[in-house]
Amino acid sequence: MCPLTGKRVCKERLLLPAALASTTSEYQVAVVSNHLTTNASIIELFGLAKVTVNEQENRVVVEPLGRY
Repeated sequence: MCPLTGKRVCKERLLLPAALASTTSEYQVAVVSNHLTTNASIIELFGLAKVTVNEQENRVVVEPLGRY
């Protein structure tokens, strides 16, 4: 939940900005969804970043490849 709005935050939406960032991003999600893993696969397919999703810890690590 977002502390400001009280709405559920879709963390898969953070993947693309994290892939385009200049440094590695790491964050935790409440649930690893199919949408999150699909987005991660597409970002890797386009060669933007290496995305690691740890389903046991609900943790996402995005390492930009700087090819954009």
